[in-house]
Amino acid sequence: MSEASTDQTLGRMSFLASLAALAGLVSLAFLPVSETVRHTMSATPSASSSKVVTKANERSVASAVSRMLPSVPTADGDAPTGEAETSISAETAQDVWSDAEIAAGMRECVKLLEPLKADFTFEKPIKKGQCGSPAPVLVRGLGKKTRITLRPAAMMNCRLAASLHAWLDKTVQPAARKHLGSPIVGIVGASSYACRNVYNLPDRPLSEHATGNAIDITGFVTKSGRTIMVVHDWGPTKRDIAEARRKKREEAKKAAAAKTNDKKVAEKADPATPSIAKAAGKSGKSAKGLVHKARLTTGDTSDNRAMSVTAEVTASKRKEAAFLKQLHKGACRQFATVLGPEANDVHRNHFHLDLKTRRSGGYCR
Repeated sequence: MSEASTDQTLGRMSFLASLAALAGLVSLAFLPVSETVRHTMSATPSASSSKVVTKANERSVASAVSRMLPSVPTADGDAPTGEAETSISAETAQDVWSDAEIAAGMRECVKLLEPLKADFTFEKPIKKGQCGSPAPVLVRGLGKKTRITLRPAAMMNCRLAASLHAWLDKTVQPAARKHLGSPIVGIVGASSYACRNVYNLPDRPLSEHATGNAIDITGFVTKSGRTIMVVHDWGPTKRDIAEARRKKREEAKKAAAAKTNDKKVAEKADPATPSIAKAAGKSGKSAKGLVHKARLTTGDTSDNRAMSVTAEVTASKRKEAAFLKQLHKGACRQFATVLGPEANDVHRNHFHLDLKTRRSGGYCR
């Protein structure tokens, strides 16, 4: 057989093997998940989403799947019929996802992430009170043309992963090429799932991080090796500028008051001083040439005080700032909640992005 024929044969075999692997993953996702499958998902996964089930567990998973066939959920989401399920206490049930919920979560993940060629793995279902997700994924990388690595890998739900991919593809990469001249290849400080309330305060509602529905990003790495950090490169916020202007007005008032006070002190020390101005005013002649004794003051003069308030604080015009602000604006079209340095001091060093459902629409600050 010729070398070309051998290559063609191997190529067809590789293609068929890939199709078989993908078909197996899709089939698995449409079935409820038993304890065996849960254990398989919680085992150390490979880097590719098409290798969720390890070869060592293929036989046990296949056996478990065959036993689950009679209990496939109906299309309308009603409870499956078939073998009776083992009863569990009400307390335990609160912290356990049903097989139907896990299967639905996996189906959504395959539908959303498989076309994106995302680098992710399924994690063990998380259920702790109101926290958790039936099908959380650990995302290591996103992006079709240019892979963007998350450092560290972030755990989230699949809807958030898909929205993050869309933002990176539609907003981040075009902005990076425009302002930085290099595509983004890394996200720094990515963090998502955390079972906590908003701002970690006991009297606040549950955070979107608690369901893997939010991600925080502190910086971006370009292919050329540059790192753009939100905390350093955003520049002064609107409240920074407003505060600087307020302080400038206060200092200007203090400087004017000090100048007036210095004048009163000088007039008191030298009664002839005001008469010079009065004499010039009455006669209509210039006071030029008249002798004026120099004032001797101690400490900071009014002129020096005035100089201390001349600096103007303005928004940064650097390319890095323009890049970050374009990312923020684009995120507002992609996510339900976008918080950045302009929101408050808590978000001065990162972007918070989530998919919280609101009747009033999105929230962008």
